[in-house]
Amino acid sequence: TATSSAGSTSTFGACVDTTTMTATFTNAAGGNSWTTPGNWNTGVVPGPSDAAVIPAGPGVVIAASDDVEIGSFTADGEVRVEGTLTIIDDSTANGLFDVITGGRLVLDSVLTVGPSGQLFVDEGVGTPGLIEARDGAGFAGAGLVANSGIVVFTGSGVIPVGPGLTWNSGVNSLTDITGGTVDVQTDAFDARGIISVAPGAVLRAQDGFTMAATSSLEFFVDGPASDDANYGRLEVQGGSFTANGTVVTTPVGGYLPTGDTYALITCATGGCLGGSFDVFFSGRIDGRTA
Repeated sequence: TATSSAGSTSTFGACVDTTTMTATFTNAAGGNSWTTPGNWNTGVVPGPSDAAVIPAGPGVVIAASDDVEIGSFTADGEVRVEGTLTIIDDSTANGLFDVITGGRLVLDSVLTVGPSGQLFVDEGVGTPGLIEARDGAGFAGAGLVANSGIVVFTGSGVIPVGPGLTWNSGVNSLTDITGGTVDVQTDAFDARGIISVAPGAVLRAQDGFTMAATSSLEFFVDGPASDDANYGRLEVQGGSFTANGTVVTTPVGGYLPTGDTYALITCATGGCLGGSFDVFFSGRIDGRTA
């Protein structure tokens, strides 16, 4: 209790320790469970203000019933996400990182996939694995991202996909860009599934972009072409755009375009379009009406 010169008193509450804890996974209690206190060298499960270290070894599992939030982590061992894992600060995966069927990984920061790292999003049977990349998120490193499930990009900022990554998407995968700009800086971006781009959202390719014959690139439109916030776009900053597969323009929200021409796909160098593709509805691709 403190007393002022005027005689007023004030009682302070208990002190709160906000120190960041670094916890190393040991699996000492067995079962590989993230949420078992005895599996951490601190005897406490790390939380949103903490850093987790997963050494090479038996690996750790976020079970289907778990909803885990961690400040950051460095993983040399396997991480298996069956439930929900939210990562707040920049983290690194140097081993196998598997978001299985029904699992959900939420990123508020940059995830670096090291040269030996492999980030898998499983298709499975039932609900596919899901990554939600929010504002502040990004992917970096020189490892592999293999999406056979769903990756959703949300928010209003720029989410980078780093130049050293290899990004593979399966034929049944969905890459859903609901807002902001996804800045693909790698030339090893393999598009074989569905890529959807919401009104106002942008897919930006810094070093060319190739669609496989199995892929579908879908742009959503909800207003006149006079405002590019009304339709999704692909911007090819360098290299060429090879449009195999299908390009789709879909009006949403009850809007029906009447005679507008939408610059859905633009190339900074001009004349970069190639490939053999089908077009549904209408749009403008590389200056030409489709």
